[in-house]
Amino acid sequence: MNLKTIPILLAFALVSACSDSADQGASTAVEIPAAQSVEVDVSETADGTEEIVIEEETQVIAAGESEESAEEEPKASERIILAQADVAKPAAARESRFIDGKNYTTLIPTQPTSSSPDKIEVAEIFMFSCPHCYNFEPHILQWLESKPSFIEFVRIPANFNALAREQSRAYYAAVQLGIAEEIMMPFFREFHINRKPLNTPDRLAAFFSRFDVSEEDFLEAFNSFEVDSKVRQADKLTRRYKITGVPAVVINGKYVSGADLTGGYENLIALMNDLAAQENDAKN
Repeated sequence: MNLKTIPILLAFALVSACSDSADQGASTAVEIPAAQSVEVDVSETADGTEEIVIEEETQVIAAGESEESAEEEPKASERIILAQADVAKPAAARESRFIDGKNYTTLIPTQPTSSSPDKIEVAEIFMFSCPHCYNFEPHILQWLESKPSFIEFVRIPANFNALAREQSRAYYAAVQLGIAEEIMMPFFREFHINRKPLNTPDRLAAFFSRFDVSEEDFLEAFNSFEVDSKVRQADKLTRRYKITGVPAVVINGKYVSGADLTGGYENLIALMNDLAAQENDAKN
C-alpha cells in the first residue's frame, strides 16, 4: 500500500465592518449587499504572526493498483482495508471550503471562552448602533432556530464609544432581567428605524417598560455591580479577540471572521457552522 499525504499551508488576516470610530448618533439602516466589503480605520493591527496549519488526507491503495484504479469501486476484500483507513483518519481532518487568512483569522494563542467545556462557543461581537449588526440580526435569529446542539451562542457587545458602552450596559441589564433575546430586534429597530437614540438611562428605562420592566427594576439592574463587571469583561474579550469592527464572530476563542471576509451574511453563518463542526470533531 502507498501512503499519500497532502500538506495545506494557510495564513491569516482580519478586516471589519463597523470600526471603533463608528458614528455615535442614530442612523438609518441600509441593506448592505451580501459581498460588500467595508473599509475601516484600524489604529492597532495584529502583530503579524502567521500560523501554519497542516492537514493530512490519507488514501490507502491496495498493492499492485494504480491511483486511477483505486478510484474505482473497491472489491469486497479491499473494502475492509479502506474502512479501516477511514476509521484511522483523524477527526480534525474534516475540511472547510473557507480559507484561513482569506475568510477568517486564526488567533494565536487561542483565547479562553465562557462556555462549558463540552460545548463549542460561537460569539457574536456587536453594537446596537451599528447598521451592519442590525442587518445581520435576522440571519442570527434564523440560525438560532436550527443551530447544532453542540454550539453555545453568546453575544458580546463592543464598547467602541460612549454610546456603545451605555447600550452595552442596557444589554447586560436585559440579560440580568432575563429578556436579552426578547429585546434584540426591537432595540435595533428603535434605534435605526424609529431613530430614537436610546442613549440615557431614562430613555432606556422607557424602552424597557415595553417589556413589563419597571423603571426601578431597570435602573437597579443597569447600575448593578454585575452589569459593570460584564461590561468590563466585554472590553477585555474585545481586546483579546483583536476586534476592530463589528459585526464579528469568534468560534471557540480560536477563529475570527466577518461578512466582508466571507462574501455575505449567509456565508458567514456557513463558516460558523463549518469551523464549529471542525472544533467539535477535534474534541471528540
